[in-house]
Amino acid sequence: MALVLCVGFLLFFSCFSTKPKPNLQRIPATHFQLRSLEAINLSEDMSPVSTKADEVLLQVDLVKRAATKFECKTILQSSFDFSEERRTVELNLGSKLLAANADYLVFSLVELDERNSQAKVQQVLETGVTQGLFLSQAHFFQLDTLLGDDDFLGMQFLDLSKSHFVGDYYLTIAGRQLFDKFEYRIHYQLTDPQ
Repeated sequence: MALVLCVGFLLFFSCFSTKPKPNLQRIPATHFQLRSLEAINLSEDMSPVSTKADEVLLQVDLVKRAATKFECKTILQSSFDFSEERRTVELNLGSKLLAANADYLVFSLVELDERNSQAKVQQVLETGVTQGLFLSQAHFFQLDTLLGDDDFLGMQFLDLSKSHFVGDYYLTIAGRQLFDKFEYRIHYQLTDPQ
């Protein structure tokens, strides 16, 4: 009985104890930095004739909504080789200012099959972005068709009109290209370098 009273007494007073609250101050982000691109599932690894390797182009665009279309400024375009042995690329490409007048940050991934096609891919992606095709996956087939032998893997966007806070974030671009499933994860940081 004494034990029950003692436990009840402790529970009663524990309800009134004050615990320090963690500092959850959310700091608005002003800059963006890519940290890594990870191939969780390669797009060319399913069939026996697959190369078991992907050359992937990552393009990042700052986009502003204009009167009749979107204005696009590419802030990063780079290609990376992935294989069974190499699944992650660490990126330290410097901090980019999140332009105050930009509405979206658009991430695009394309698996390159044609040699020397980066300029063509950039043109197709910019055209798609300026037409607002990034806003709906229903338009992705159209982009894949325009790319020819290169494979459009997908787009994700960050709506800059909403508040974004300092921290680490991940975007996943996943799907199927013919018989092969693929999945890529983009790790980025939002910072305030003040």
